[in-house]
Amino acid sequence: MFQNHILPTIESFQFLELQKACSQSFNWLLKPVKSAQSTKILSKNSTKRGRKITKSTEILSQFLDNSLNKAPRKEYVRCCLLRRLVKMIRLVLNNKIKLALHSSTIEILNFIESNKEELKHIINKENLPFEENKVNVKFKSYSDGYCRQFFSNTVAREIYKLYIEYLFSGQTLEQRSKDLGLYCCRKGTEENAECKEKWEKLKEILLGESEVCYEESFEKKIYCNE
Repeated sequence: MFQNHILPTIESFQFLELQKACSQSFNWLLKPVKSAQSTKILSKNSTKRGRKITKSTEILSQFLDNSLNKAPRKEYVRCCLLRRLVKMIRLVLNNKIKLALHSSTIEILNFIESNKEELKHIINKENLPFEENKVNVKFKSYSDGYCRQFFSNTVAREIYKLYIEYLFSGQTLEQRSKDLGLYCCRKGTEENAECKEKWEKLKEILLGESEVCYEESFEKKIYCNE
């Protein structure tokens, strides 16, 4: 019965395995491969907000918080910054502050004088986050949502930019570090070339933050109205 059948030999098994391996290799060559260039293109297609967050996190990682042991969180810096800004506006409106004569402080004073009523509305406690007034349940802190609302106001954006300019040109390094709650190095007050570069990058990020939040609030408004 079995005489007409040829039993498979070791050589035939080896041939089949070789044929299978060649087939798999050929199929693998047909698969699309993601090149380094395509990976870069994908990374460039990330959202604008995503790029800003990544960049700000990268820059803040080069600084130290008040403990001088770890990098400050973006939310912490933003909270310090906006609280200081609100406090400064309130003191100026109540004639309880004296700013050193500087081109940036003169601009701030003139701007506040020209936009008194709008600024009073902006810094009204009822319009601040819940942690400031225990009333505003819509925003519990200086969150992304609060910042989008805050920077949707043209006057708020302008006074914020003037304040940033004041921090970086009208204040000493020690004063700036104290107001923002961060330091460029463990010594905290040593202004060398490396520290200067860090501060310049941080200034760029902080100035851009208002525009990013404004664009997000604008896009969100359009989306909600569609």
